[in-house]
Amino acid sequence: TGLALDLDAIPQRAANMTPYEMMLSESQERMLLVAEEGREQTLIDIFHKWDLDAVVVGRVTDTGRVVVSWQGEVVADVPVEPIGRHAPKYDRPTQEPRDLAERWELDLSDVPDVAPGASASRLLTELMASAHLASRRWVYRQYDHMVRLLTVRRPGDADAAVMRLPEGHRGLAISADCNPRWCFLDPRRGAEHAIAEACRSLACVGAEPAGSTDCLNFGDPTRPEIMWEFVEAVEGLATACEAFEAPIVSGNVSLYNQTGETAVKPTPAIAVVGVVEDVSHVAGGAFAREGLEVALLGELEAVGGATLAGSVRLAAVDGRSQGRPPALDVARERAVQGACRALVRHATISAAHDLSEGGFAAALAEMCFGGPGWPMVGVSVEATPKARLDQLLFGEDASRILIAYEPDQRSEVARVAAKHGAPLRVLGVTGGKRLVVRGADGGHLVDVDLELLHAGWASGFQESVGL
Repeated sequence: TGLALDLDAIPQRAANMTPYEMMLSESQERMLLVAEEGREQTLIDIFHKWDLDAVVVGRVTDTGRVVVSWQGEVVADVPVEPIGRHAPKYDRPTQEPRDLAERWELDLSDVPDVAPGASASRLLTELMASAHLASRRWVYRQYDHMVRLLTVRRPGDADAAVMRLPEGHRGLAISADCNPRWCFLDPRRGAEHAIAEACRSLACVGAEPAGSTDCLNFGDPTRPEIMWEFVEAVEGLATACEAFEAPIVSGNVSLYNQTGETAVKPTPAIAVVGVVEDVSHVAGGAFAREGLEVALLGELEAVGGATLAGSVRLAAVDGRSQGRPPALDVARERAVQGACRALVRHATISAAHDLSEGGFAAALAEMCFGGPGWPMVGVSVEATPKARLDQLLFGEDASRILIAYEPDQRSEVARVAAKHGAPLRVLGVTGGKRLVVRGADGGHLVDVDLELLHAGWASGFQESVGL
């Protein structure tokens, strides 16, 4: 096919733009759509509904050429075939990093486990104040997050931000995720987990994934090991997007991000948008009140213990990223997300928060903290480690969501979890001003004052960057 394009029909932000500028400008917020002939006005009406410009700028032809006209003259006339079918393609060499096997080695024999009580409480406090886990509120609250006053859940209020659509009860939710440490250790698995985590965050507000966008940040692709990271990450994204029905509809690639021979960790940053059917039924990310029952959708510890591979616990305390991230169990992940989504949509639970960086203990702390205008509420839960205490508290794995609900909803929560095939474990109740994790024998594994824990978390990011 070919294309006849009329530049005079294109809306312009500046006067006297040349054809060269119009065709090659990289200005943002533009989209080219191909519509069935006769349906053009339908599309234009949709754009106008949202106060956006939309005009017919050309027609598909059978000439096999792209013909561009401007002010009554043809300013470009090129064949499609050399560009569409015979353009040169990069086929850069790829090679696994020579130290990949070394990266995957994780010998915990030289990593002392944390002792229960004061030591574990102190480690949790230090991790929550670290640059890895501290609140980013100082950054994101500098931007307008109340666009047209349609915001239902602000950034920080829940695992995903939610906006109400202008008409009816439906809304949109968005979450962005990526763990560069996991992507450095295994780019394919890291990318898969990025999509899964973003979709899990959407489930926490009752949203169904609809589409994704990405920002692929890598080093110099002429280096075979960097190109290998890129290929592995893209394959991981493709697999996960198909599994969670969240196709990538846009995005960009940023390469050559390195100083000398030191490249950034592979960072395929992901944002997923989902649909909320009723914005009046959207869970928050905080406990918010006392007397709620707290439970976990998913396994508290995977077989062999929740992994410390690529964890904040190792990065913040030992300054290293080692081990191989766990493989993503898509069936388990979909079961946990499906159960959480259903519970939120039927207003059975009031709060939901996924376990990711920092693991179980960090997620509990974040739910205790609440958000602006939300009170801090403590929690007391029971959990016994299968092996190491630091794996229980700080191990990082997928397919886990903490939920809170009124005690009389326990049977309904159990019914929905069973229907979706999601493991469910009741852990404890909210109340007080402390975060307490007890062992099966009643001894305190963690017991920390919320005010102290929150103070480090609230200011840790600014202090880490010298603000």
